This record gives sequence, structure tokens and C-alpha cells, in this order.
Amino acid sequence: MHNSQVQDFTEAVSRGAKFIVVDPGFSTAAGKAEHWLPIRLVPICLVLAWTNLVIQNNWYDKAYIDRYAIGF
Repeated sequence: MHNSQVQDFTEAVSRGAKFIVVDPGFSTAAGKAEHWLPIRLVPICLVLAWTNLVIQNNWYDKAYIDRYAIGF
């Protein structure tokens, strides 16, 4: 991470942001995250799993999707 990214990350954490870091190595971000997942997955598998959770639990902006998405 670049210094400005670390500063932004640290500021967000100090304001109460919660982070989950998926990284096989214990990085700077992992050290500041609420949860660190040291797993080695094909990234698309993890993205698809999280996308599935977002859709199933209605954790997305429906008005935005209705306005800007086709075929959601």
C-alpha cells in the first residue's frame, strides 16, 4: 500500500469503518482489519459468493439498480 492509502485506511478505521481483508499474507491492511481471512481462493469464487449474499439479503440500492441496470 502507498502511504496515502494507509492514511486513508487508518482514518476510516478510526471513524468506525469495519474491514474484512482477504489476503494470504498478513499485510498492513490485514493488521488494521476487523477480520483477516488468510485464504487462497480463485478471486472470482469469493466475489461471486459475496455477490450472492448481497442479492439474497437485499443489501443493494434497488433504486440505483432500477435506474442504471438492465437485466439485473
